[in-house]
Amino acid sequence: MYIINKDGSVTRTLSEEEDREKIFRTRLHMTENKGIAKGERETALKMLQEGLSLEIIQKCTSLSEEEIKKLQKKIK
Repeated sequence: MYIINKDGSVTRTLSEEEDREKIFRTRLHMTENKGIAKGERETALKMLQEGLSLEIIQKCTSLSEEEIKKLQKKIK
């Protein structure tokens, strides 16, 4: 694999093994992020069901007010 600069020059080539490793790490990172986001949404939903305020849920998760309000609509 070639890494190409904005000016079109090649700075380095990756071996097939390095390329596979980069792809694996990227996929792993994406999967971890999806899992964390899903867990936070599930936690926020439970917190809403328990009657906790938006402010508390925002403090306890990384979800935005808009995301929490979308979840709120699901339980109504």
